[in-house]
Amino acid sequence: PPPSPGAAPTPSRSSGAGAAPPPSEAPETPQPAADAPPHIALLPGSGVVAAGESLVVKVALIGGRDISGVPFHLSFNPEVLQFVSAKEGSTFRSSSLAPILLAGVSPERPGDLAVGLSLIGSGGLLSASGEILELEFRGLKPGTSSMQFDRASLRGPHGETLSAQFFSTSVTVR
Repeated sequence: PPPSPGAAPTPSRSSGAGAAPPPSEAPETPQPAADAPPHIALLPGSGVVAAGESLVVKVALIGGRDISGVPFHLSFNPEVLQFVSAKEGSTFRSSSLAPILLAGVSPERPGDLAVGLSLIGSGGLLSASGEILELEFRGLKPGTSSMQFDRASLRGPHGETLSAQFFSTSVTVR
């Protein structure tokens, strides 16, 4: 499915660290070459939300092959945004795969969302491009928050770390 309109994702180093520019008007979803490693991108819709309103940030996998898991941390400004919930993306709603999803923020680390998305060995592997997660945030007060992958990886059929690129973004609360 085509990505949602929103801020143009910016590449991060494979560790997930990297700066994110402010949202732009013309989104571009990265498209890897056939022999390029898969990409994981954050797609925040419009990238702008009013204080008190919800914002859904979609996590898109582009060029995924034989993926068994996507564990990552997502850093954000907890003074500007509050994590609300996480659910499977449309890629899983239209497939027979049944992922296990865990997501949460520790009170000791309020700007660090830990996410684990895994497929059970007998359930199959993900070989697709599309939205794998929907992360809901609430705008708390005006400001800008970068959203950056940290300790992020793609896992292969035997749990091995696969080469991948991660694209961060930012959102604005008005």
